[in-house]
Amino acid sequence: MLRNSIRLVAMFAVVALLMCGQCVWAIQITIDYRYDINHFFDTNPDTTLNPQGVLGAQQAREALTAAAARYSAIITSPLAPVALVDDWTDARIEFVHPGTGASFEVSAAGSAETDIVVLQGGAAPADEYRNGFSLDADQWLLYAGARSLANVATGGTGAGTNWIDVFDDPNSHLNRGFNVGFGSLPVWGGEVSFDSDGSTQWHFDHTTAAPYDKVDFYSIALHELGHTLGLSTNWRDFKQYVVDSSFTGEHALGMLNRDNGTSVTTVPLESTTNLHWNDNWDGGSYQSYIFGLADPNLVGTVGIDALQDLLMEPIADFVFPTVRRIELTNVDVGGLEDVGWEIVSVPRIPGDTNLDNKVDETDARSLATYWGQSGGWAQGDFNNDTVINALDAAILAANWHYGVTESAAPAPEPGFAPLLVALLLGLGARRRVR
Repeated sequence: MLRNSIRLVAMFAVVALLMCGQCVWAIQITIDYRYDINHFFDTNPDTTLNPQGVLGAQQAREALTAAAARYSAIITSPLAPVALVDDWTDARIEFVHPGTGASFEVSAAGSAETDIVVLQGGAAPADEYRNGFSLDADQWLLYAGARSLANVATGGTGAGTNWIDVFDDPNSHLNRGFNVGFGSLPVWGGEVSFDSDGSTQWHFDHTTAAPYDKVDFYSIALHELGHTLGLSTNWRDFKQYVVDSSFTGEHALGMLNRDNGTSVTTVPLESTTNLHWNDNWDGGSYQSYIFGLADPNLVGTVGIDALQDLLMEPIADFVFPTVRRIELTNVDVGGLEDVGWEIVSVPRIPGDTNLDNKVDETDARSLATYWGQSGGWAQGDFNNDTVINALDAAILAANWHYGVTESAAPAPEPGFAPLLVALLLGLGARRRVR
């Protein structure tokens, strides 16, 4: 009976995964290249201004699109539609121009002569007048470009005129129903810019692993998009969890402890002013598993079964020469949830510690490694009683090789089968006593 019920739960989990593969998630990141004045993403074959050629520009666009799609599939928070109008409270958006690095304001007015912020507030004219500006429901706008940078890339969230006054308005271009009455994170969109002066040797093709002497564009795009969505920023939504040089958000912290089998109380940051996850914790790096849902790009990574450096660290510590890509980890996604975004989730297959939708030797090793200890799902606590024991072994055994075709299934590693038998014998003896 236990075996059948567990398999039924697993069947529903697989069905949910298949259905979610066809879902349209709430947030839809739209990339806008209108401020790419240095032609980094220019795919026009007739131009000679593109610094890396048409193929490089096309691959850069595809990699950035793939990074945006990764977040779009993870974040499920709905965003209200918005139309900026030429009024005092919701008149402008502001961001760093990705091609120049200067602050840039866009107004919904038709011109400076009709701009109410200029006429009534005495403000300087906007940098651009749109004569109307709107975003569809769930649309999140990303302005992308490039310029000469000291680092490989930069990304940030957009601000706006009078933003302090409009966060209580769920229809504001800065709020759109997100953390109404509390947040300070603008959710109309943001900007990202990549180094284009030739000092960075980019690998643009997100379908292949980067060689050791090039920088993986997809990894950097994921990192900078994390900033635009509120990770490691000075906005209140992130800063509320910052104490000195540590982060206390329960979701990021919980994932760090779950994946490492630890019980630390904070996620260390670089410093009080540099809010990236700390790159060197207690004399060594700290890590997390790649977030297994929403189609991670595993090409060039450590894979779904191994710990990886956190994406939002300031320096990517690659394992030469095979690992050349950093993906979103459970800790990074936990940070998104702490900031206020709703995150995709599906029923987990009992016995699947690493969320790769199958129960195999990797999951058995997790169970054996953490046997008798307290832990979470990643350690083998499949019944959520905080202890990894014979009850969890029974669940793993009942679901053994679920999702693994028998022809492709590797033989169990020596030593695991006797261990599992011993555990189940212990479970049987305990049942007979009852």
